[in-house]
Amino acid sequence: MKRFLLISASLFWYLGSSVAFAQSGPNLPPGSDSSVVALPPAESPTGKAAVPDGAGTVDATGTVDATAVTTTTEETVLTRTVDPGYLKVTLPRLSARGPNLVSASLGLRAGLTDNSPGGFLFAVQYAWQISRAFWLDSHFAAAFGGRCETTDEIGKPTICGGLSGFGADALVGIMMQFLNWPAWDIPLNPYARVLTGVSFIISNGPNDGAAIVVRGAGGLRYAFSDEFSVGAEVGLLMGPSFRNDVGSGGFAAFDFLLSAEFSF
Repeated sequence: MKRFLLISASLFWYLGSSVAFAQSGPNLPPGSDSSVVALPPAESPTGKAAVPDGAGTVDATGTVDATAVTTTTEETVLTRTVDPGYLKVTLPRLSARGPNLVSASLGLRAGLTDNSPGGFLFAVQYAWQISRAFWLDSHFAAAFGGRCETTDEIGKPTICGGLSGFGADALVGIMMQFLNWPAWDIPLNPYARVLTGVSFIISNGPNDGAAIVVRGAGGLRYAFSDEFSVGAEVGLLMGPSFRNDVGSGGFAAFDFLLSAEFSF
C-alpha cells in the first residue's frame, strides 16, 4: 500500500512540473510549428527597410521616400483623309470690285449691208454695278473704214459696207456677268451685253444718216484681280437705217473686240 502511494505521488509531481514548463514558454498561434522562429525585418545598408521595386523606400519611421515612378505608354494613331468629290466647294470667280467699271476696246467692224459702215473699231464702255451679276452699261464706239463707193459714174448714192465708211455708236443697256459658273478653277467667266441706241452713218457724199440699232454681244473675261481683267467679245448690231438720198433701209454689222477693264 505504501508503495502504491509513492508511485502515485511521483506521477502527480511529474505531471505538475510539465504543465508549469509549458506555461512558462512563448505562446504560439494555434496550428503553428514551434520550430519556426520570427525574426525582425532586415535593414538595408542605408538604414532603410527594403520594399518592392517601383514602390520607393520606407525608413525606420515608416516614411516613404518620394521617388516618382513614371510609366510612359506610346500610342500611334493612323489617320486617312478621304476627299469625296461632292464635298468640293466651287471657287468664286474674281469679279469687278465696283461700283464703277471702265474699259477700252480695239477691234474690227464688218458692215453686212450697204448702209452699214465698217473698218477699224475703237470703243469705250462705262458700267455701274446694280448687283453682283448685273450692271447698267453704256457703249461708245467709232469705226474708221475706207471710202464708200458710188452706185454709178455720176455720183449717185454711195454704198457703204464691209470695211468701208465711217460710223459712230452711242448705246445704253444691261450687262450680265456669269461669275458663279462654270465650275472650273481658273478666273475665266463669260458675260453678255444687250444695248440699244443710235449708230451714225457717215459717207463720202450727201448720204449720211443714222440707224436705230440693238446690239447683242457676248464674250469671255479673264480676271487678274478684282480690279483688272482682259476679255474678248463678239457682237452683232441690227436695226432700221435712214439716209438722205437712199432713204430707209437695213443696218447690220458684226463686231470683234479685245478689251481691258478696270474697276474702282
